[in-house]
Amino acid sequence: MQQAPVLFLVPGAATYPAFYDDFKRHVSSKGLVFHTVQLRTVEARTPAATLADDVELVRSHLADLCEQDRDIILMAHSFGGMPMTEGAKGFAKVDRQRLGHKGGIVHLIYITSIAAEVGESMASTNAQPGPDGPLVYDFMVDHVEYTGQDPERSAATNFNALPHDQGVEHAKRMPLHSKACFGTPLTYAAYAYIPTSYIRVLRDRCFPLWWQQRRIDTIEKSRGGPIDVYDLDADHCFMASYPREAAKIVGTIMDKLNGGGVNQ
Repeated sequence: MQQAPVLFLVPGAATYPAFYDDFKRHVSSKGLVFHTVQLRTVEARTPAATLADDVELVRSHLADLCEQDRDIILMAHSFGGMPMTEGAKGFAKVDRQRLGHKGGIVHLIYITSIAAEVGESMASTNAQPGPDGPLVYDFMVDHVEYTGQDPERSAATNFNALPHDQGVEHAKRMPLHSKACFGTPLTYAAYAYIPTSYIRVLRDRCFPLWWQQRRIDTIEKSRGGPIDVYDLDADHCFMASYPREAAKIVGTIMDKLNGGGVNQ
């Protein structure tokens, strides 16, 4: 009997796996096995963890899932695109099959997530000017090796689809995140080799639409053609505001994969 595919979510910065519980519940109803990790860059340690630590974590979990002979849909939210894009190297199912290995990644999904070019970092990508200049995050609070959140300002930027008081409560739960990971450049672009979809989040104030479109342009340029793009009417932290609707889009992507209709 064929095993259900796994949706492996690489979470965003300053989040814990529990933040995605509602999204997990809705995804599981689509016949997918949900899997995620706690990034090492949100762990309180000295020295603070780096992007390499998160990449190593993603690769370890990918190896375990492949050993179970799983088809993997690898999905990234926000900063999670950095360790996902780097960590997917060598785990594409088609490449593993050629080597006689089990399991592998069949598709990538970015949801309001960074898809940097090789040589770019999270910091350098965000420093590129948009219509109103580079991104400015006034909700971030310095904590030496880490960055934290001002709950009031974070609510207005990351949870703006929710009533403000609810957004503030969510923002208060966000952990510190290591600064060290933001300046490390990408060395491998998995989206160039693995079929990819992008979910644009329409009311995102953290990664506005022009920023997301640049990430889509990067992927399409690398792949030499269009990818499937879906729109979600939510804010940056979709898992708090519109988890059901996000899961529905994932289900649509799965249906296209099963029917062979997704852009390769």
